Order: sequence, then structure tokens, then C-alpha cells
Amino acid sequence: MTADLNADSSSVPVGGDARPPLPATEHITAELLEVKVRDVLNQIVDPCSAAAGAPAGLIDMGLISRLSVQPCADGQLVIAVQIRLTEPTCLMGYAFTATARESLARLPGAAHVTVDLDTAMSWNPDQIIANYARRLNNARARKNIALLGIPSPTTPARSTQLGAVHAPRPPACAEPTDTLKTR
Repeated sequence: MTADLNADSSSVPVGGDARPPLPATEHITAELLEVKVRDVLNQIVDPCSAAAGAPAGLIDMGLISRLSVQPCADGQLVIAVQIRLTEPTCLMGYAFTATARESLARLPGAAHVTVDLDTAMSWNPDQIIANYARRLNNARARKNIALLGIPSPTTPARSTQLGAVHAPRPPACAEPTDTLKTR
């Protein structure tokens, strides 16, 4: 994938961080660096996932909309990441981008790091990684039992193609239980 490296985007060159970069290795390929980038991004935990009882990183939550590692002419690598938020009112955008930019800039082989927010707000629960979706459903079931005394559903949850897990729908009611009366 190709990332947009606009001049107005938030970016930091290696060494622009107050902390020194990690020690360089002999030769880092774009593929190897991409694996390291994914690891670093997945260590940034979404606080809502932690509050749900199943902490997850940006990768597991499906919050990375674009990721690119491209070689420069001098052999160094350019990292470009775009992070989407779970909803437009999420206040974590700045924290996510700043933490990602700072952490990625310390990776050996990275010459330049750009981290932007995806303003399309296109995230939905279907983008959660399947393993994390199962872990989240288990945590929710444990909370339901502990807090509400509600046992786990007997019908297993079904997975969509993208890995999101949806609980079975409740049966339809014959008549509405509440009606709004207007004068």
C-alpha cells in the first residue's frame, strides 16, 4: 500500500524524539520492519477495550486503516500509518498518533515516520481481528455472569467473514412493551 506523505501531516524523523533510537541492525528489509511496526502498533492499547475487560492494541482493534513501509534512495525506510477511531467523538486520536509516531521513530531502519488520523471514520466492529473478537465476547460473557447473573448464551456466537462476532438476536416480541403516548 502507498501512504500519503503530505507535508502538513504529523511526522517525525528518526532522532527527532527526545529518546534515542533503538540500536541499528546490519540490514533491515521493508518486510521485516513492517512486522516490527505491527508489533509496536499492537502494543498501543485502546482504553475502551481495557475497560471492556479485554485490552487490545490498535492492530487487534482494526484501527489501522493504512500501513506502508517504503525504501528511500539511501536505503533507509519510510513508515506511514493512518489510524481510524471507533467513533468521531473518540478523544484518543491525538494520544494514539503521538504514541505511535514516537514509538515507531525509534525503530532501527526507519528514516521518517508519518502518522495521521483517518478522518473518514469508517471503522466498524467487523474490522476487529477474529482472535480478539472471541476474547472480547468471553470477557463480556464473564462480566454478564458476574454483574448481572446472566448466563452465557446457549447458542454460540456466529462469526462474519471479517472476524467480528455478533451475539444471537433476541426473539421478536409479539407486542411492544412500551408505547409513547402523546397528547
